[in-house]
Amino acid sequence: MNQNNNFIQKLFSWSLLAFCCLGFLGVFATVVNRDWGYIFKKDLYQYDESSNSVVSANATREFFPTMIRTNPLNQTQGIWMEGPNWQHIPPLFAYVPTLFFKIDGHTTIEIKRFSYALVELLTGLLLILGVAWLSKKALATGSAAIAATLWVITPFSQRLITGTAFGASDIVLAFSVTACFIGAIYYLLPEKEARKNYSLTKLMLLGALFSLPILTKNVLGGIPAASYFLLLLIDQKKVNYKVLAASLSFLFCVFAYFGILYFSSPQTFKMEIFVSFQHFQNFEGWARPWNYYITNYLPGEYLGKFTYLYWLSLAGVSLFLIFKKSLGRTSKVLLLVSLASVRANIIAISILTSKAPNFIFQTYLLSLLFIVYGIILIGESIFDKLTKNKRETLIRLSSWVVVILCLPLIFYVVFKFVFLLKKFHTTRQQPYSYTTEHEKYYGFGEFAQAKGISNKDIFILNSTPDDCWFRYYLLFLTGAEAKTFDEIYNPSANAQTLEIIRKKYQKLYFIIPSDAKISLPPNDKPDSQITFGDFSLLGFTTASLPENFFENWKNSLNKTPDLPIFSAHSSCSWIEKPPFLP
Repeated sequence: MNQNNNFIQKLFSWSLLAFCCLGFLGVFATVVNRDWGYIFKKDLYQYDESSNSVVSANATREFFPTMIRTNPLNQTQGIWMEGPNWQHIPPLFAYVPTLFFKIDGHTTIEIKRFSYALVELLTGLLLILGVAWLSKKALATGSAAIAATLWVITPFSQRLITGTAFGASDIVLAFSVTACFIGAIYYLLPEKEARKNYSLTKLMLLGALFSLPILTKNVLGGIPAASYFLLLLIDQKKVNYKVLAASLSFLFCVFAYFGILYFSSPQTFKMEIFVSFQHFQNFEGWARPWNYYITNYLPGEYLGKFTYLYWLSLAGVSLFLIFKKSLGRTSKVLLLVSLASVRANIIAISILTSKAPNFIFQTYLLSLLFIVYGIILIGESIFDKLTKNKRETLIRLSSWVVVILCLPLIFYVVFKFVFLLKKFHTTRQQPYSYTTEHEKYYGFGEFAQAKGISNKDIFILNSTPDDCWFRYYLLFLTGAEAKTFDEIYNPSANAQTLEIIRKKYQKLYFIIPSDAKISLPPNDKPDSQITFGDFSLLGFTTASLPENFFENWKNSLNKTPDLPIFSAHSSCSWIEKPPFLP
């Protein structure tokens, strides 16, 4: 009889876990299908979207060090988007699409977006599986599934995937913080006396785990690590060999990672590693009042009309946690750790002067877990009083309902994902209508990619006033560096620039409008000239470029009334002007 009951109990537990995971997968597939057009839109929407995409693509061309530009002519570190190597956010997050680019065979924006969608999917599953494993409570597992579902359907979560909101790094940060949340629950579930006897191996593994958010997002990921070591010190009451061992494990991960970055480019490291601390000032025009997350970003970017419900639920569950005396240890730990994570994050980012909506994303999922699980526990208290002796019967009945529903849910999820795979193949085979200016940049980048243009080549742009943007599409899709003519032309240094180009690149390509009629000297005639859409691509072998190549081009451009010299600084004011420009 006991064996039969144990079997039924295990069947219910596994069925519930399967039901929760499948339900989350089904909602995720539905959200991806709804946002399909944005995911496949051939556009790099923002500066951060452009630069992050370039860094990810360059990781497939040169795995280390990651670079925002390939073989830049100017090796001096400038503003972060124009540096020779990595950005001021450590590029751990940028490696996420690398494997998918390799598997797919070439770089595309949809593969990049799907790779980060997969991270969101894994984050939700990690929460569900982690809570189920540690709590062994049906209500906690169900709460995690509901929280993960609400998280993926939040508009801001979707916008991070589609690129309409910048912050691919914050998707990876949310995953690492969720992993640390599971680690914190694992550490805190035993009583204090049991925690004191944790083995060195466990404490060191946890130390390594809590380094992950810092590696992902520098200072913004430091809260979980600080919390872990504070708990460790409280439990051990002194800095003993266990605290030291966990600290050494944590520091080894941090120094190994950042040490590699330092030796890859000491100049970049020194200039960029402390940029995160500039958020205490008005960094890049992001200065906002301390309360901006509460009054603006959460209502505007995350919650919309559900803002008041969110805050009322947060307050209500907090009161329930204070006054509920008979709450079990597991439930208390889940609620307290999730609440502490959210509060610590809000306090920390409120102190920062510079604010962006993605800063709060790392603990948004945990706030939803706190609210959902708290409301369900309140409901359970009411349910117990109303049903009394019928509780067992109702639980058993609902468990059988879950078991029965699992089978059709499996078929539904499999159908949705097979449908998405077929839709993915069909969408990529269909002709794309390149209508906007930026879509035309992307289309030309695909054309150059198909021609085999790579980081062994260089583009000189003189096609539109927005050539600043054009460079990122070419960098992302081909790896070839792109410069505007006014950036590369310097009468006092043309010979030196030409020599550098001959050494670094095999082919030089000029891009001009397709309708431009430019007259070039016989010695400057291109090896090839191809027109694609609004642009003409003039190719030159760098080894055979004449000494007066740039001067001849400047004269030819001056003699072409309908083809002015376009400056990158007209559309991207953040680019540092070369010293020879007025």
